[in-house]
Amino acid sequence: MMFPIAVNLIVGCCDCLETILFDYTNCSISIENLDNSGKEPIVSSSDSILIEAFWLRINIEREEDICDNYYQPLFITSAYARGCDCPPEELYQPLDSIISVKLITLRDFDSTHVANDFISEYFSVRRSTELISIEEFINSQIYNILDINNSNLNFDLMLMIPPKRGKEHLFEVQIELSDGRVLSETSNLIELIWIIKYQPLLSLYSSLVTLWGKVISRNSKDGHFIQMLAMLRPIKNWNLETQQII
Repeated sequence: MMFPIAVNLIVGCCDCLETILFDYTNCSISIENLDNSGKEPIVSSSDSILIEAFWLRINIEREEDICDNYYQPLFITSAYARGCDCPPEELYQPLDSIISVKLITLRDFDSTHVANDFISEYFSVRRSTELISIEEFINSQIYNILDINNSNLNFDLMLMIPPKRGKEHLFEVQIELSDGRVLSETSNLIELIWIIKYQPLLSLYSSLVTLWGKVISRNSKDGHFIQMLAMLRPIKNWNLETQQII
């Protein structure tokens, strides 16, 4: 019974207000496609993104619920009192926490991941200037927050392994919470295109085809070179399934 009185006396000496504890809940998620072909990833509304620049941004929306007054233990308040560094006037704590983040491909991705398979291991989370695993991201979360107006959690997922089947892709994100709920959302359909890695090869090949056609046209007395040109037509696409130029 003496502790609360002592706490109030110490806080009173520093003119500190008692910390008020609030609750918040993770309520819903949204997903945005990101284009990382520039200096920083930006939200993209385009229906196609370079395959090496494709990221997903996950937004977790939170809602506030006031709880009750929070009385700090004596030894914590004493630490603040020595330097008169007051504790925060408001502190928001979660009613739930993130247990897992899972990604599902809704299109055939490669030979080992077809539609509706989990594909979480193909993504990494960006934290500042480094990439970490999804598990590391979950374990590193600090859930107590000071400002409910800027409380929504956002994190970016980078696709580390490119698809080998199809061009259009769709992903579902599932976030499991400690209270048993699962928040889920589906990304917008996106066409992932190869260009950065193979563009120099494609350009060189097309130039050689054009030059070959000119050589044949100058030396051929018949139209046989037309058939040869048809076989050596300029490259239009990269076959994602066979990993060959077509």
